[in-house]
Amino acid sequence: MKTEKITLVEFLRIIRKAFAVSLRVRSPLSLVIGLTGFIMAFWPVLTSRKLALLTDGVVALTEKTGDLNNVIWIFGSLALMLLSQAVYTAVENYLSQIDLEKTTRYIRQTIIRHGCRVKYKYIENYDDFKQKVDFAKPKPDKGLAKAYSRYCPFYRG
Repeated sequence: MKTEKITLVEFLRIIRKAFAVSLRVRSPLSLVIGLTGFIMAFWPVLTSRKLALLTDGVVALTEKTGDLNNVIWIFGSLALMLLSQAVYTAVENYLSQIDLEKTTRYIRQTIIRHGCRVKYKYIENYDDFKQKVDFAKPKPDKGLAKAYSRYCPFYRG
């Protein structure tokens, strides 16, 4: 099986088109959550540092050198950090499903639109045309929809 190599210009054109499609199918809230994902990538590090502070505070309390109010404050902030991470994950998963459905819908509409412009000889299955686009008729592959949205710089992986 022979593979074709694409040039850098073609590759950049494909990336640009995928980026445009990704921006078209994603909601503004989804883009905001995607941008927030860059901050949330550091959230486990911040949480672990807060947990270390809590541990040090509890140890200081057992040695009678710590402040109970400080430990309670650290515990509350740690609980809020974990809660915010759980809420972020739930919202991200929900929006990811919506984006996947929108991308699938966009792929179907694009295939139908292109199918309406196809020359008659291809409609009559010239050059095995029907077999080449058959994958999109029942329902597009969700992996293809995810790949379509992957090129957005705010991808939530």
